[in-house]
Amino acid sequence: MDLCYMIVRVILCLVELDYEGMVDAAKMLSGEEHNYEWMCVIQEGELRNTRRTVHLNIETVPVKVNGNDTMIPYFLQQNENSVVHKVVATSDFFLYKMVRRIVGLLVAIGKKQADLTTMKRCIGVYDKYGAASDDREGERMKIPVKLLETAPAKGLCLDHIEYDIPI
Repeated sequence: MDLCYMIVRVILCLVELDYEGMVDAAKMLSGEEHNYEWMCVIQEGELRNTRRTVHLNIETVPVKVNGNDTMIPYFLQQNENSVVHKVVATSDFFLYKMVRRIVGLLVAIGKKQADLTTMKRCIGVYDKYGAASDDREGERMKIPVKLLETAPAKGLCLDHIEYDIPI
């Protein structure tokens, strides 16, 4: 039985984000199986497979403050210049804090606190070597702190679950 979980995460930042950079980062993480061990919290002795295929989609949600046809919840409306980004993550399984870390990574890219080249290198090294990740020089791979930030749980919700069989 295949399950498909969809989680929606809303990002409201008071600073302008590099939307194109965030989309590029989401594309790097989407559609292929990656080792998400560095982007989740694993308890000692936990035997879960950290290799997952995730599909990410980022879109900008228009903010309409004036008028009755508001497209986003009231609590997200800051002012006319606010920009709200919606991240939709779909996978057969999410690891603990995985979506929050992915969103934190996307925001770090959007704020230009981290770059796509470093992110791509981290993904590549962990996909190939896992937790004992070494880079080309044989040194332990250090993930930049900005790529490991966990987004707050506000705005995170399970949208729905799809089953491969009729219920």
